[in-house]
Amino acid sequence: MFLLRVFILFGLALCVSLTGRADLAAMNTEFNDRLAENNVEAAHLAGLALYTAADADNDHDVAGRVAYAMASIASLRDETPEVPVWFDRCARHYKALNFAAQHVDCIHKAALSYKAQGKPGTSRDRLKSAEGALEQANAAETIVAALIYADLAESYIPPQFETGASADADRQRVLDYTQSARAILAEHGQDGHFLYATLLAREATAFEDLKRFEDALPPMTKAMEMIANQPEHAELYADLRRRHAKMAAWISDESNDRNLLTVEMEDGREVTLKIKRRTRVIYPRSEGMSSEYGLGRVLITLGPEGKVAHVDIVESTPTPAFGEAVKKAVERWSFTPEDDTPSESIPPFRFGISFDYVRRR
Repeated sequence: MFLLRVFILFGLALCVSLTGRADLAAMNTEFNDRLAENNVEAAHLAGLALYTAADADNDHDVAGRVAYAMASIASLRDETPEVPVWFDRCARHYKALNFAAQHVDCIHKAALSYKAQGKPGTSRDRLKSAEGALEQANAAETIVAALIYADLAESYIPPQFETGASADADRQRVLDYTQSARAILAEHGQDGHFLYATLLAREATAFEDLKRFEDALPPMTKAMEMIANQPEHAELYADLRRRHAKMAAWISDESNDRNLLTVEMEDGREVTLKIKRRTRVIYPRSEGMSSEYGLGRVLITLGPEGKVAHVDIVESTPTPAFGEAVKKAVERWSFTPEDDTPSESIPPFRFGISFDYVRRR
């Protein structure tokens, strides 16, 4: 009931907006009294009556304040679907008053409430509305804007393994919002805050999923530095460290999980191979598997027309299943030399695929 007491002061502030209308004043007194008694049910009924009267009278100040309070009362009454509805009403009234800060606050809270209810599309719509309101109020460089941009970035994160132009466009949006939020936090001296570290990690993830590993490493390194030796963030730190090592190995060519690779011929010259036909490698799932990433490395022998003639597993960690998964897929692949080198004359070469669990959002 502590939260209900908080709204006693809020309720008293309504008196400022009452201009002598006895009926509205009486309703306001009733609402305040029920709040003072910590009587949630009675406060709910009194709030409904007060809001209905204020809304009908176009008293946006009173209606906006009551709607804000009613969102919290709805939460206390476990009426979860009503919470964002009241915040939407609150936003409407403050918009009519041109109260930019309160307008944005109500929209943002509505967005978070819809997200909590499992309605990400509606939540994103509200966040976009909040973004527009910030721009209209020339408040796009405030801390509040940074929080909204951070939430917008999260709303656009596609599933890790989703590919295609649409997914990549969403990842670019993640980068844009994340970098905007980071710039604002830095401008306000908040670049040591944990939110800043999470934004760095989110930025690195977007770059990683875009296969821009060189771009992903710097923000990931910075995020790791910020949360190192902080037990409450140990899980995030371990995840970042594992992915950092994986990307560093990829860049250094220790892992050749890519579409182009270079093979050295017996005469010393190098031939570039392109994967012409590539079927999906199925992640080997099994009970008791740790969260460490896996690696399957195979030795490939090509036959005529770039078809795979033979595959040997040379490395499989942490279980044999990873090597088997790579072998099963690669046996159906085909490769094309970028010059006129006959594929059957290319010596056996190694090829590795690194695996990772689907990350939690």
